[in-house]
Amino acid sequence: MNDNIIDDRLTIGLDNRAIQFGDGLFETIIANKTSIPLLKLHYDRLRHGIKSLSLNLDLSLADFESKIMEVIEANGTQEFNRAKVLVWRGSESQQGYYSGSEKADILISSRPCNKPTIRIIEKAAFSKNVKLAYHSYSALKTISALPYTMAAIERKNSKLDELILTDGNGYISECVSSNIFWVKDNQLYTSNLKSGCVAGVMRQHLMNMITAKGIILNEVMAQKEELLAADFIFTTNVAEIGIIEAIDNNSYLTNNPLFEDIKQLLEL
Repeated sequence: MNDNIIDDRLTIGLDNRAIQFGDGLFETIIANKTSIPLLKLHYDRLRHGIKSLSLNLDLSLADFESKIMEVIEANGTQEFNRAKVLVWRGSESQQGYYSGSEKADILISSRPCNKPTIRIIEKAAFSKNVKLAYHSYSALKTISALPYTMAAIERKNSKLDELILTDGNGYISECVSSNIFWVKDNQLYTSNLKSGCVAGVMRQHLMNMITAKGIILNEVMAQKEELLAADFIFTTNVAEIGIIEAIDNNSYLTNNPLFEDIKQLLEL
């Protein structure tokens, strides 16, 4: 935590704002034995979030990388490692929701994980209980993640492999822990950030890669009917790419020429 390596027992004060108010951010990062492939994108998103939440954390890109790798090495470096970075506001001069502090604390943890892969999502459906909303902070990866927690519970209770979330007006937003893309008539689409979705690191990486190759990505506000009419649907996060095989009673192809091009770009 901060500049100290600790074991799995962490003492946190009762006034900790991460616990009290979810006042902070997090990053989930996949690292291999020697490097962090999407390091710069994670760092840029975290720095943007820190600035947006009026926090102050003196952390260079080089320091960010070295701290993560130090924790991974302390836990015994594996072939693939999942690091989690938590940043939250200090509790000095705390008065309810208000904190007079811009100082940020940081906690980095790690554990072994599987190699990022592609999986088939056999059964998906639209959430009946969770609706997202666009606001100034909705694209940030905040630790106040109650909608996604409840969506994960709904997915489990509904015996589904994935749950698709919409905003209050029915526009497609994202899935429980991933962004969503679809192909229709050889055109690639994804949800606009104004749908309330998180600005995912893999989403941004994919956008950067396909733009460099001249592939057009349409960021849209789309209703359920538009997604259901797609030829091919897939999801992205740093741990996996998911190919959706069915939404309710609608079936979809599990391969697509445009997706094959994307796989090559992502080296999957």
